[in-house]
Amino acid sequence: MTFADFVVPLLIGISYLTAAVLVFGLRGSKRGLYSVVYVLGILATVLHAGYAYSRFWVPGGIDFAIYPILLVVTLCIALIVQVEHVYQPNRAKPILFVSYVVIGPVIAIGALFHQEGTHITSALPNLTVHALSSLAAYSILAYAACHAILLIYLDYALRANATNAFLSMFPPLESAEKILFNAIWVGLLLLTGANVSGLVFFWGELFSEISHLHMIFTMIAWVLYAFVMFGHTKFGWRGNFTTRLSLIAFAFLLAGYFGLRFILRLTT
Repeated sequence: MTFADFVVPLLIGISYLTAAVLVFGLRGSKRGLYSVVYVLGILATVLHAGYAYSRFWVPGGIDFAIYPILLVVTLCIALIVQVEHVYQPNRAKPILFVSYVVIGPVIAIGALFHQEGTHITSALPNLTVHALSSLAAYSILAYAACHAILLIYLDYALRANATNAFLSMFPPLESAEKILFNAIWVGLLLLTGANVSGLVFFWGELFSEISHLHMIFTMIAWVLYAFVMFGHTKFGWRGNFTTRLSLIAFAFLLAGYFGLRFILRLTT
């Protein structure tokens, strides 16, 4: 690891964490002072984008190791929450705070364990289409999972009649649930496209042990997400049941890629 490979992710992580502290500390401030959060968030995202591009698109093709994928997914989440923050600043504060708190350490610490050149694959058109559609689905559903975790906390706090500074940033429960279900709808559509492209482009490779397990986990996640949205649309399901079920679906999605990649890394 070069000096730049250490300093850049560290700077990105510090920028995100500083922005998170400011989101919390300046939550009641006027927009002029609060604009510091926007500037710092944009700075962190620009650095993040450049660093993610340099780690994901490498001279030999695409690096499908865990860290480059995390860089791309966390970049997409950061972009989503920042756009939401621009249009709905009050509603977006909790998810912005939590996202920055998680993304910062992931980027800074993950760089220490990344081994370059271990999972590089040629950037063929069919692979690129499948990879980008999969990453888009993972990013949206990861964003939905963050909302689900916040909803579980909000529901618990409301039942316990708790009050604290963090809770003061939350939108009404129904508004927060609407964000979750909208995100799951978009993520489910993207995941459907990713699954279809995987079946069409890589049918012959699906029967290897790792690819077979990846497809099984991904399809379980797809079925669970589809079940959640069917119940919500048809029967009006909401609350902890659907929130927790969406988190279980995301856990299968994570296991289908990151879990298997981690196992591969340990066994090779």
